[in-house]
Amino acid sequence: MNIAQSTINKIVLFFANHYVFEELNTLEGEQQDVAQKLNYYTKLNELNKYDLMVLRQLDEYFKVMLDVELSYQVFGFEVLALWSRDIPKESRPLLNIKDIKLQKGAAYYWLESINLKRKDTSIYEEKKEIMKASTDKAKEFYEFICGFEMKCIS
Repeated sequence: MNIAQSTINKIVLFFANHYVFEELNTLEGEQQDVAQKLNYYTKLNELNKYDLMVLRQLDEYFKVMLDVELSYQVFGFEVLALWSRDIPKESRPLLNIKDIKLQKGAAYYWLESINLKRKDTSIYEEKKEIMKASTDKAKEFYEFICGFEMKCIS
């Protein structure tokens, strides 16, 4: 049995909130707005018993999948972007965030990255690799959740 769309929505929002809101003080403008609204939504719509059981089944896979050096902010925003591009608006919960803000994903960090390239190429190359790993892992994570076959939950 595949995970229900409503549970996928909750898991995506839970992970995005966890990784994005954790660094709220480093975010600016639209990023901060998205993080605050996402945090507000996840506080009002906590994971229920069933969602937590699903997360427990997924936990062993996530530990292996996410055990690399990542920018968790880039990861969180990119997971949100993949989810908002893939799931029609009517199948998503109302977050009160414009799709354009959700769908920027890692693009929030490209301008910062270009500025860094001008200042210090060696640090830029290192950060670029971490950003690429973060976006790749976000895609792997999202695709994994959407295709996961659950064990019977009773």
